[in-house]
Amino acid sequence: MIAYLLALLASPDDAIDRMTQYMANVKTLSVDLRFESAGGQYVGIGKLIFEQPSSQRYTMKLGSSDYLFIANPKGQIEIEHRRRRYREFPPDARLTSPAGLLSDTPAIAFPLPLIVGDVYSIL
Repeated sequence: MIAYLLALLASPDDAIDRMTQYMANVKTLSVDLRFESAGGQYVGIGKLIFEQPSSQRYTMKLGSSDYLFIANPKGQIEIEHRRRRYREFPPDARLTSPAGLLSDTPAIAFPLPLIVGDVYSIL
């Protein structure tokens, strides 16, 4: 029985290939995020919502950061609520990772594989 169940489990490559295929066809996606650093000193919660080809919203509360990034065909904005700072950017024709000029949060906890859609290309 256990051997049969183990045979049903996909290899890591199969799982990545299925994700890549799924992301190539998805038009909208909403993901609740939980981030915990290896040492456990940083725990964060957030959300990523996107609609192809270029609208997205990313929020993350991590450590002392309360970060928001919004992008749509009219432009992009990143906000660091706790520091009361924001920055505007011109629109991008595709989904993109936040610039992270106001906070390190995107560099630490942004789920890049979901935007890129292909894990292999960022390894």
